[in-house]
Amino acid sequence: MALTRWVFTGLLLLIALPSTAKGDGLEDAKRHFAAGMAAYGLLHYDEAAIEFEKAYAAQPGAELLFNAARAHHRAGHTRRALDLYQSYVGMYQAEDASEVEREVAALKLELEAEKSAPPPPVAAPPAPVIVAPPPAPAARAPLVTPVVVANPPPANTPRSRIWIVALAGAAVVVVAGIIIGALAATASSDPMGSLGSVRGN
Repeated sequence: MALTRWVFTGLLLLIALPSTAKGDGLEDAKRHFAAGMAAYGLLHYDEAAIEFEKAYAAQPGAELLFNAARAHHRAGHTRRALDLYQSYVGMYQAEDASEVEREVAALKLELEAEKSAPPPPVAAPPAPVIVAPPPAPAARAPLVTPVVVANPPPANTPRSRIWIVALAGAAVVVVAGIIIGALAATASSDPMGSLGSVRGN
């Protein structure tokens, strides 16, 4: 609780001091302090730490140094936070020195743990990708293009003409037979129809 008190006390002190008493340094300190508080409230601890250090550089004060240390601590800058907390305790007779000393002790333990922790494993380089060559083509017999030999056209021999004439004659005979058979069938259904009818007495 005492640590939070310093943040607000610093803000009140910077605002309450007349700007003419301290010159432009106070105006810069107020501007950087306000920017640091805004960044801290938005959890942008890296930015807040930078702004608090700029405010401290423009107008040194215990509260600004403490705020810079706290922002570095929250941002994970353990070494910088430890240095600023130790500077704060060494330079200012703060009421919360015992609380800050506990923070310093915890940060020292964190740094020792970081030093004694094994380094993170180095990722092994990826295994080389071996690409097998394509298989050799199997030995094949050479392709032979078949040669198509066309049958020679039939020669106009008397023998081939005989077959053609015989087939044509057979076709004529078959057609004539069908026509004659059809005519005979119609005529035989009424053999006496053309002669008239006989009446009996």
